[in-house]
Parts: sequence; C-alpha cells; structure tokens
Amino acid sequence: MNTTMKSESNLRKVHQSPLNYFVTLYTRSEVSYFGQIRDNKLNLLTVGKIADMIFTMTPSIYEEAFVVQSVIMPNHIHLLLAADGSINSTRKKIRGLKSAIKNLANMCGQELHWKATHQVYQIMDAKDLERFKWYTLINAAVWKSDSLNREKQLLLYPRSFQQLRDWIARMQ
Repeated sequence: MNTTMKSESNLRKVHQSPLNYFVTLYTRSEVSYFGQIRDNKLNLLTVGKIADMIFTMTPSIYEEAFVVQSVIMPNHIHLLLAADGSINSTRKKIRGLKSAIKNLANMCGQELHWKATHQVYQIMDAKDLERFKWYTLINAAVWKSDSLNREKQLLLYPRSFQQLRDWIARMQ
C-alpha cells in the first residue's frame, strides 16, 4: 500500500489547525491511471508516482496547506489535507493539485482524466481525524470489495436494458 505519512511536527500542526479535510479525487470513468493492486499492495504507475510527488511538494506550492496523509488507489486518491482559509479557497487548492498532476502527467506523455467533481469532508474533531487516518491506511486491503473497483464491477452484469444503459454511462 502506498500511503504517505508526514512528520510528527506536521501531525501536531494538524491537531492545532482549524481546518482539516478528508478529500477524495476520482478519475473519469474510474479508469485506473495511478496503479494496480496485487496482493493488497499498490504498484504505482507513472501517474501515481507523479501524484505522490505533487502531494509531497504541497507545502512549497501552497504555504498554508499540506497533505498530512494520502493513499493512492488505482482510480482514486484519498487525502487528509490541512489548510487554512475558507472552504472555497481549499477547493481552489484541490483543483490546483489536480491540475498540477494532470499537467505533469501530460508533459511525461501520460494520459489522465479527472472526474470534474471531488468529495471534501471537513474533519470536525479528533475522532473524525483518527477514523479517516485509519480508513486511508486500510484502503488497499479492502480494494476487492471497494465500490470503485472496476474489476469487481465487471462481474456485476446488468440484468435489464436500463441497467445496461446506466452501466455504459458510468463507464464513459
């Protein structure tokens, strides 16, 4: 599992920071651009390595934000993000991170298409923080049952024409 954990001093800042977020970034059509999971371990592809590098560089890109912990999955990424400022400024930072990853991937000749939306959940207390830290740590281990696992979805054949249309629409 490729989980990036920051230093103890950064973790202390998280507990002092007024705004911490659990963020999930999705690829368009759930394409596995970042890597492949084998034996509960993620093997990063080039785009996954680029994303990991960008997350490490976040404090130099945005001095008031840093990625506390991240887990890169084949077709989505979870981040614990500490950021000062409003939710709107945090969303701009997230869009900036997505853009930086996509641009660098494209410069390296790699394809990456993000889903336009992403989830942002404001962490309200220490219990929330611990829950999301734990979730990011076990995410690769539970990949076989993850709703974003396309390999699992391919086993769920549609039972009606409408389900088939819905299934094809999700794949695009």
